[in-house]
Amino acid sequence: MARPASKATTPTATPHLTPVALTIDPSNLGSSDGNGILEPGEQVVVRPSWKNVGGSISLAGAILNYTGPAGPTYTITGGGAAYGVIASGATNACTDCYQLGVSIPPSLATSRPATHWDSTVSETLSSGQGSKTWTIHVGDSFLDVPRSHTFYSFIERLLHFGVTAGCTLTTYCPDDNVFRLQMAVFIARTQAGGDANVPASGVAQGQPYNCVSGGASLFTDIAPTNPFCRHVHYIFSTNVTTGCEPGKYCPDPNVTRAQMALFVARGIQGSDAAVPMTYGPDPVTGRSYSCNPGAPNLFFTDVTTADIFCRHAHFLWATNVISGFPDGSYGPSLLVTRGAMAKFLANGFGLRLYGP
Repeated sequence: MARPASKATTPTATPHLTPVALTIDPSNLGSSDGNGILEPGEQVVVRPSWKNVGGSISLAGAILNYTGPAGPTYTITGGGAAYGVIASGATNACTDCYQLGVSIPPSLATSRPATHWDSTVSETLSSGQGSKTWTIHVGDSFLDVPRSHTFYSFIERLLHFGVTAGCTLTTYCPDDNVFRLQMAVFIARTQAGGDANVPASGVAQGQPYNCVSGGASLFTDIAPTNPFCRHVHYIFSTNVTTGCEPGKYCPDPNVTRAQMALFVARGIQGSDAAVPMTYGPDPVTGRSYSCNPGAPNLFFTDVTTADIFCRHAHFLWATNVISGFPDGSYGPSLLVTRGAMAKFLANGFGLRLYGP
């Protein structure tokens, strides 16, 4: 007797999940304020997102081992999450998400467990689809930057990425002006991914430097022994600055908003030449500009095509790094505060407080 014909089967792709994003405190939850940051004393929603690069799958998850520096109590109040069916190539955030919280430590009135306070929690996906240990920053880091402060979230992002440790162990000094040497430190740390990644020696603009005793500085007003020599030379090497005049950096003057636009736009683009004269529409914001005197298209009322920083300020506006003032002005001659600088850097270099 002949065998029955076998049924043809279509192989099913094995699902594979990749972590994409993490949203914390997206909405008010009783004890939380919905400001997107976990603070001491809150219970917040935790919403991860995963991308499926394999076959379609129905996904769930669970979290455990929520912990951090000693002192506070770390609690999980909702340990399971549902993601629904994630199609191949799609990204889903959970719809029934996790909840966790951290207590106010007894010593918070005088000190935190650490100025930069991170906690961690482990997520395990269903059907053996993988796991992820998420890092969760805890806010309220500086006594002089309350949650209501205009630049609160940006300052928290700088702290989380090691760009700043504050002006003291408990304060950030958001209203202090930024001077050129300080600006070099902030930008260098941002570009390099932390202070430890800013080298003491290297080559800048084709010239070697060595920021150690007996070494060589490329600027007559920055000694090789200056603790911030390496930061100045790093932003020289990444085309953020060429100094204030040949052979000088001018570390002491305060930084204006016009100058900050130059520095940050160059840092984002990699050089001054890469900051476009005409741009747009931006794929995200839809904004366009032109600093071409023959066909001007300007947003800021106090910036002209004759200004050296015209394209830099408008590039930052078009890419939603800055918004300017409500009256449509940019305020190029105004001095930059440490708070405002945090916004320039956090937005400009895409520093996210939470994520994979």
